[in-house]
Amino acid sequence: METNNGMQQENQKDVKERDFRTYARVLLKYAPLIIGITITTTVMAFIYSVMATEVFEAETMLRIEKGNMKALPGLDSAFYNGGRDFDFFQTQIKLFRSRSLIKSTLNKLAKKKVPYLSEDDLTEEQKINAFLGKVKVKPVPRSQLVYLCIEDENPEKAALYANILAQEYIDQSIDDKMSIVKHYGSWFDKQATAHEKIILKREEKFKEFRKKHNIVELDLDLDASKEMLKILQEQLNDLERKIANSGSLDEVKKFELEQKKAEVQGDIKRQKDRIVELDNLSAQYLSYKKKIQAAQNYYSILLSRAEEWTSTTDGDNQKQFDPRNINIIDEAEAPSRPIKPRKTVNILFGMIFGMILGIGIAFFIEYLDDTIKSPTDVENFLQVPFLGLIPTISTAHGGNAIEGIVESQPKGTIAESYRAIRTNILFSSDRDVKKLIVTSTGPSEGKTTTAINIAEVMATAGDKTLIIDADMRRPRVHKSITIQGSGKGLSNYLTGNATLDEIVHETSIDTFFVVPAGPIPPNPVELLNSPRLKEFLDKMSEKYDRIIIDTPPVIAVTDAAILARMADGVVFVVHGGLAHRDIVKRGIKGLMKVGGHVFGVILNNVNIYRASYYDYYYYNYYRYAYGYGYREKKTDKKKRKKERNKKNQNAPQL
Repeated sequence: METNNGMQQENQKDVKERDFRTYARVLLKYAPLIIGITITTTVMAFIYSVMATEVFEAETMLRIEKGNMKALPGLDSAFYNGGRDFDFFQTQIKLFRSRSLIKSTLNKLAKKKVPYLSEDDLTEEQKINAFLGKVKVKPVPRSQLVYLCIEDENPEKAALYANILAQEYIDQSIDDKMSIVKHYGSWFDKQATAHEKIILKREEKFKEFRKKHNIVELDLDLDASKEMLKILQEQLNDLERKIANSGSLDEVKKFELEQKKAEVQGDIKRQKDRIVELDNLSAQYLSYKKKIQAAQNYYSILLSRAEEWTSTTDGDNQKQFDPRNINIIDEAEAPSRPIKPRKTVNILFGMIFGMILGIGIAFFIEYLDDTIKSPTDVENFLQVPFLGLIPTISTAHGGNAIEGIVESQPKGTIAESYRAIRTNILFSSDRDVKKLIVTSTGPSEGKTTTAINIAEVMATAGDKTLIIDADMRRPRVHKSITIQGSGKGLSNYLTGNATLDEIVHETSIDTFFVVPAGPIPPNPVELLNSPRLKEFLDKMSEKYDRIIIDTPPVIAVTDAAILARMADGVVFVVHGGLAHRDIVKRGIKGLMKVGGHVFGVILNNVNIYRASYYDYYYYNYYRYAYGYGYREKKTDKKKRKKERNKKNQNAPQL
């Protein structure tokens, strides 16, 4: 288990390293594009910075306090809603950009005969919006200080605008506070007048209540009734004693006493009823008095507050209530240096933007690029072995053909590349590789050149090698190799118009022989599919150690598929950065379907100086070890050009 975990960690590490190398290859590959875009955007940023109109910024520093409202209890909460300092300062900062403030500022500028944007075709709304774009408010953290900044192309105007806007802000703040004070004073006056009427109505109702119930003063009337009840009770007691002792009195006197007693008892009953009535009316009586008293108390408060609010700016109250809680600390002065354009920042931004844009475009192009560019692409997408890589012709020999490079520069880097390819081919199969087909997906991928150089490498290694040009549609072998003898070739033999000795030609290398294509026949497929070709290959296998067969591209015709069944293996030549993955993969699968054994892929015509191939360090090793570079001297180029011209002149005409 621990071993598996260790292997997983190593695999993850390898994947990360491969990803990093992939990104690095893309960046180095498209370095010219990235650098070009970066330089372009940097130059554009520089030109913009030089040609852009200079903008100046003037600053006015203000101090904003919550103010002194001790003269009027409750006024502070009315303005600021407690101690929420953050909300208060945020509100003040927003007010700097209010449209009403900007409008009053523009009006004041017009009065000073310094109009802002005097164009007649601009509406007031457009002028306000334009001025708002110049205003910036920068609060100083953990303080009551605020910087009011104005931008303008004229430094003097920028300072003037900042100072006038700051003063208008202060004036507007004072006007707002005084307006609130007047509003509250007026409100208290109205409330006092309304409550005065309420008091009068309640007193009138109370008066009617007392008149209806014959009450002067409840407490006095009640006390008087109780006192009268006491007197009547004493009178009743006195009359009852007299009646009890009236035995000696005549009947008339007794009757008078009884009659008087009845009167006193009636008075007592009426007094008791009156007391009960007064007790019952006392709750209503007190309710009337309390309502009147409450109305009078509230009325007194309203009068007092109204007096306080209306007199806040007069006399001693003015010292306690100061609406000027905003002060200018430093007035704006005409700046000496512009803040825009910021040349260094613009150039740096242009450079960074160009790099990001260039990298983005590079990765996007790489994402869209579905060509085979590296050995990794061969193994990942084609899933066949990678046999080797040949540098681009233009890099190696100034754009000229490289046929015969093995003979002319045996210790050169390209010759070593072909030797490495030969070794990989011979070790790619368990059996002896005798007949080898060299083909490609499409034309101009370098299959003929590769076939010739592989054949020369094998010949110089001591193997008796024969190269057969089986491309009877566009043959090129006879143009690249100087051959001796007649111009007869493979097509002559397959049609029965030539013998083996007539079509096999010697070269400057003793162990290297060539069978050219011969005259182009009208039916190449029928000739290649004839039993005579198999018989020919069998005979050649007995005489030669290695047979290299150059065939047409696999996508265009079926010639290579026919020959693949007769050979020991197939080598696929792919033009680096040009051949598309799907097409190459389809060609390889086509050969496999007919029984062809694909040894692997050779990447040809690869620019190893591009970033995609920077990790092929062995080219640098070869160059160091053998003293050969990719570029030849001018004298060597001229010499090789003369030799190639001579070969082309001596080549037989087919």
